[in-house]
Amino acid sequence: MVPNNPFFDDRSDSERTRQALTPAKIKKIKEATGNKCEMCRKKYPLHNLKVHHIVPVHTASGQKDLNTQSNLLVLCSICHDNVHAVKPRNAITKSRQKEFIKKRPEKVKKDIQDILRNRQKINDNSTNSQMRGVKIASPNFDQIRIDTPDIFGSGRSKKKGKTKDPWDFF
Repeated sequence: MVPNNPFFDDRSDSERTRQALTPAKIKKIKEATGNKCEMCRKKYPLHNLKVHHIVPVHTASGQKDLNTQSNLLVLCSICHDNVHAVKPRNAITKSRQKEFIKKRPEKVKKDIQDILRNRQKINDNSTNSQMRGVKIASPNFDQIRIDTPDIFGSGRSKKKGKTKDPWDFF
């Protein structure tokens, strides 16, 4: 993979989406919410908060950018587990998650948009999506034969012909 070159980028769209949110940007997003979980509104240390994608990253197709302020929620570990709960009664639906974003203060929305403004875009239209992942084969070179003298000191080249020496079977 050649970094920052979409023609040689062999990462999947989900990998590119995850890696576009750098640790520094994640930290700033958490700080923009006041180090609070946007669901339970409790304040937590930064390491206990998660930046959650409402539309899951594994569904990334490269057509829609999933790293937008309208798709990201800052959640504590407990609320994040509830969002991903297997049992339907404990799970928090996507529509309910989007309600929390609608209730987000305008200042927080603007701060998160500013943080995300300079990130790597996943669906950058300046590159041809068909060209991404194109593999370029390395050129084939013919082997070069070099006529070298015998390293054991006989002084003759291997090309001069065969001798009747019984030890010359190498």
